[in-house]
Amino acid sequence: MLETKRTLPLLVILALILSTLACNLPGTGGASAPDDVARAVAETLAVEDLTGDGPPPEDAPPPDAGPPDEAPVGPTDTPEPSATPTITPTPTPSVPMVSVSVNTNCRTGPGTAYDLVGGLLVGDTAQIVALSSVNNYVVIELPDGTGRDCWLWMQYGTQTGDTSGLPVLSPPPTPTPPPPAIAFSMAFYDMDPCAGKEVMFYRVVNTGEAIVRSYSISAENLDTSETVSNQGSGIARSAGCIVLAPPLTFEPGETGYLTAGFTPPIAGQTIVATITLCTEAGLGGECTSQSLTYAMGFPSDVNAKENFAAVDTQHILERLLALPITSWRYIDQTREGRHIGPMAQDFYDAFGVGEYETSIQVVDAYGVAFAAIQALAEQNAAQTAQLAELEAQQAALQARLAELEQQKTVPSALLLTTLVLAGLTAGWLLAQRHRTPGEPLER
Repeated sequence: MLETKRTLPLLVILALILSTLACNLPGTGGASAPDDVARAVAETLAVEDLTGDGPPPEDAPPPDAGPPDEAPVGPTDTPEPSATPTITPTPTPSVPMVSVSVNTNCRTGPGTAYDLVGGLLVGDTAQIVALSSVNNYVVIELPDGTGRDCWLWMQYGTQTGDTSGLPVLSPPPTPTPPPPAIAFSMAFYDMDPCAGKEVMFYRVVNTGEAIVRSYSISAENLDTSETVSNQGSGIARSAGCIVLAPPLTFEPGETGYLTAGFTPPIAGQTIVATITLCTEAGLGGECTSQSLTYAMGFPSDVNAKENFAAVDTQHILERLLALPITSWRYIDQTREGRHIGPMAQDFYDAFGVGEYETSIQVVDAYGVAFAAIQALAEQNAAQTAQLAELEAQQAALQARLAELEQQKTVPSALLLTTLVLAGLTAGWLLAQRHRTPGEPLER
């Protein structure tokens, strides 16, 4: 009995499945599918009632048969298949995208005051992730795969897709502007003796946008290793041993002078100086530095020299004539005016003198000039002697020419005299032929 009760639910489920499949078999007619299902359920329940606590009666109809008073359902005409209903998908909003007709920058906010983080090129597309409360801007995800967002100006943008569900963002705070740029130029100005020191004066010009409030200068004599340095808050506006108290600020565009004093003598020695200017007192704030190397004039005392050797002045002159000479301005030069002269590299290649290939030491420039002057003097003396010889030769030729002219004149006069005498003689003879004999001659 317990086994029968366990089997009944399975029989009910099996009957439902079989009735459903029977409705879908091709060529099956008769009652509609819902009627068949209902009948199958009723028959199954009837079977359950008949079973009771014991086996079903022998005259009970089989579970899959119809009621006793119902004739079996015979085949009927095949019904026309009903049309399967078409499922219309619910439209999904398209992803909003943007493209540009001109390469356009993309920034951390709407405007050029914000930092530049990337851009959108012509032919690229980017997803719009938010709208902007500032007109004509959208927020996009950069198409470089970094996942960064930025604000794109839509002046050249074309939008596609639905943006109605996107958030609207307000601009972030404007970035803090960078501090004014600090910059300056420096150049050697002069050297003067002051208080027992030989002082180097350096001209500095504030070429930046920031106000300078402090400075430092450190200089070293490369020949003696002497080092001097000082710092302060005021830059002198004039070059001299004694200056008035300078202003505490060095404004953009102003020119000033800083100094470094060395133990004399420094002639012929090389000084390298480094100047630092800062925007705050005590070398605070933003700072920038520049360095300059300058070679002083050399002494000419014979006792300070050695390894003497003669030079070919004519060779030096030939090299000097081939040396390129141009007009130019220094890069850090602030005052108007141009300079003229050779380049240090050309000078070094031509004469091979000096300790630096990037500067012309005064002693070498003077030496080349003196040698060239001597070579020109030698050429001038030789040309003067040659000219005197040519003039002597010309005088001798002129004397010889005069002599020849004289010799040409004497034969001509003799011939003329001879002709005259011959004519007179002929005339006298004719006169004698026609004279009567004994007639006296006319006087």
